[in-house]
Amino acid sequence: MKKTPILIKKCKFPYQSILSADALNADFSDSYQLISVSNRLDVLDIYILMVNNTPKWINQLLFLRNKIMLLFGLKDVKHLGGLSQTKYENRSNLIGTKLDIFEISTYSRNEMTLILNDKHLDIKMSILNRYDNNSQKNTVIISTLVYFNNFLGRFYMLIITPFHKIVVKRLLSNILIDFSPLRQAVE
Repeated sequence: MKKTPILIKKCKFPYQSILSADALNADFSDSYQLISVSNRLDVLDIYILMVNNTPKWINQLLFLRNKIMLLFGLKDVKHLGGLSQTKYENRSNLIGTKLDIFEISTYSRNEMTLILNDKHLDIKMSILNRYDNNSQKNTVIISTLVYFNNFLGRFYMLIITPFHKIVVKRLLSNILIDFSPLRQAVE
């Protein structure tokens, strides 16, 4: 497994996020940030960069998760990646569009929120891109909110949380792939 760049760290839930009020009622929440991305990207482009470079081991974990969870009647969330940017060239009406396992709930150039609802839990995720004019660098923050619908949701998160943390950090590091000198400097 590749090292996670030191530019990625856990952070407080961003007050600038559309989901900040929802974070107060979540059963689980976390946020991770990537600092020093030297290019101003749209949040959809950030998501596509993250998932299109998903390591095989993450999709293998999702495959295993799907086989086990189908026994409990839960959704098969498929896998991450394989998204075409040309499919999303018209960004005027993305609300309701499926992105891998999620559905776009809100969209602006600087923040996109995604949802996944299932019998055992509901997930809201924010991809927030803050640009600092002074440093001319971005801070990308991925925030996750989870709401348990029953005991199975609690149990599921108990098992999945350690994997979730590793996967989110790894997916954030995929943004650096387009900035290979920076990526090499932090690996």
